[in-house]
Amino acid sequence: MPIAYQDSVASFDGDVTVEEAGEFVEWLLAEDARQVDLTPCTGLHSALLQSLMALQPRLVALPQDQQLARWLAPFVPRPQGLALVAVPEAPEIAEPTAEATDEAETVLPPLRSGQPKKKTTARRSRNSAKHDGTTETVAKEPVE
Repeated sequence: MPIAYQDSVASFDGDVTVEEAGEFVEWLLAEDARQVDLTPCTGLHSALLQSLMALQPRLVALPQDQQLARWLAPFVPRPQGLALVAVPEAPEIAEPTAEATDEAETVLPPLRSGQPKKKTTARRSRNSAKHDGTTETVAKEPVE
């Protein structure tokens, strides 16, 4: 069974699927002091994540799976006494050089002038069939 209920602690084990969500919510609502242990959890359906977010039970621990723990940490209440999962720092990005700036300016198209574009509307933009089987083309007309 993906969720083991022991006293006031629910332990998520392995992949916890949507089929477990209904029973889990009922169990959480039965008492206020319920806790959740995500340590052995390797996968969590979004219905269970929504339940954790909405009902905010006390968490005993985040999952041992670092990727899952990093993904869940912003959405679930943090277990007391535990720090968030360490996220590696992003590499530093070098400042653009003068050569790169000059090159970018020559590649980018020039900005449009402040002149507003003349609006046009089309009554018909394609050939339209008349009732007698011939066609006519109607051009766009400027809007005043």
